Amino acid sequence: MGEEGQWRLLNPLSIRFSQPRVAPRFKDGHSVAEARESTVAVLLQGRKDPDGFCKPPPYDLLLIPAFPAIRVVPFEPKLRASDGVAQRDPAGNSVRGKRAWFALDNRRLLALQRVAITKLPQLCCVAVRCFETPGGPGARTQSSGQSLERELRKFRTVTEGWAVDVGEREGSCHLWSWREAIAGVAGKDPCLLYVEPISSEELWDAHRWAPEAVSAGDELQRQVQDKEASSEEEVILFRGPKSRTFSKDQHTPCETVASDGTVAS
Repeated sequence: MGEEGQWRLLNPLSIRFSQPRVAPRFKDGHSVAEARESTVAVLLQGRKDPDGFCKPPPYDLLLIPAFPAIRVVPFEPKLRASDGVAQRDPAGNSVRGKRAWFALDNRRLLALQRVAITKLPQLCCVAVRCFETPGGPGARTQSSGQSLERELRKFRTVTEGWAVDVGEREGSCHLWSWREAIAGVAGKDPCLLYVEPISSEELWDAHRWAPEAVSAGDELQRQVQDKEASSEEEVILFRGPKSRTFSKDQHTPCETVASDGTVAS
């Protein structure tokens, strides 16, 4: 797998949050809203396998964000009661939920989910870096060098990662749940989502089906690493919409997402 993880395609609505709360801004000062607005949706439907062997992915649109690719890892979260206390079986062992893909870059996931819900019933995907083993090679957080396994130990949410509080501090947050955001909106049914496998080997190869997204992610990640090498602080590189190279007919505008996360019908 190497230091980069495996590049695969995933629907951001299928990825879960690994933290209970995220700040509305990145550490470089840019907001999640700016990241959402700078994400480009490119038509994926109709693409053919370069070698002519595989069926095309079941997605309609490819999201290309203005930040490096998010990292995901398969994980079985501890189930918790509404008060946050971990549930235990009669033998005293922790009860865990179903294995699912969890993101280690939660603000980036929030931005991508807010774009993806505006495109429903069209299905979106994004190029991600998959790590099968939390403690495996390259599975490090950008700022502290901690393993993904250690990062996931902080996971303490009662929603199994389906929702996240958004705000600078506790008591001043609003809950983001893409399922609640589309509730009652015509044509946006979560039951229509394609259920992805929880194995990177069974996911769609981003190199094969979305090479432009991999190239963009690699370029941004290299710039992040170069900046981090010359700075002691974490760098979250953000490339604004003016630097994008896609023509207007390659992407579609986003619907309005209110501050509380709901979608305008």
